[in-house]
Amino acid sequence: MTKFLLISDTHWGSDSDGYKVQPKYGSKLPELLTALQDWIDENGSIDFILHGGDMIHTLDEESLTGANERFDLSIPVHLCLGNHDLTIKDGLSLWLDQSAQFFEGGSPDYAVETKDVTIHVIPNQYEEDAYYWGTEQNYHYKPSQLEILEARLTQAPHKPQVILTHCPVHAIEPS
Repeated sequence: MTKFLLISDTHWGSDSDGYKVQPKYGSKLPELLTALQDWIDENGSIDFILHGGDMIHTLDEESLTGANERFDLSIPVHLCLGNHDLTIKDGLSLWLDQSAQFFEGGSPDYAVETKDVTIHVIPNQYEEDAYYWGTEQNYHYKPSQLEILEARLTQAPHKPQVILTHCPVHAIEPS
């Protein structure tokens, strides 16, 4: 049976400034990931980690270098890009050039296939420009993303299908 861990919103490079729903503990991330690696070493049998997005707080080369170093664990880490991961135009190219290990097949839209489950990783889109988040919160998917998902869903109908995305397409009211 496939076993994986799901983590999200690690916001590497964050500080106390800017929007936040809860306190930021970016400085604790190395310690937390060391503890996670120790737990994996002790408990074994974890196949991979799914990261649900916002691995970094703001996209730049320094943050990607830090993420590459900190998320270099003994098992694969699969990333679903979140809005904070996409804060510059054409940021997807930077991710694919410097951190391709987080994406199966060199694409941000991919599937993690195991013998007993398929996990479809589909990053949200936020603005008119694909894979970019500036100020808009217009959650949606590109038609091509949905076409790929629909095609993949028919390939293994006998297995459970899980969809990993960063945030709901239809906003959840704060109340």
